[in-house]
Amino acid sequence: SNSEPYEMTETKQYPYEDTWPFYKAIYEEFGGKQLVWGTGYPRPRWELPMDQELEFVDRYCSFYTAEDRALLLGQNALRIWKFPEVA
Repeated sequence: SNSEPYEMTETKQYPYEDTWPFYKAIYEEFGGKQLVWGTGYPRPRWELPMDQELEFVDRYCSFYTAEDRALLLGQNALRIWKFPEVA
């Protein structure tokens, strides 16, 4: 998982368009079932508020399918760490 685009960007300007090809390439190589998005918590500095982190995935990484977005944002973590699913 690399879920802190502000650490990778050269422009330092949200929505970090220069990082999108990286996320798309990782997604295309591994697929939605192999990826987990995290907040990087605890992190040394808060460059991006949580709502913008989610917006980054939902709006700007539009190449994720709805199903893969659900996997990326929680379902994979539930499966990997064997947490029970919440209805």
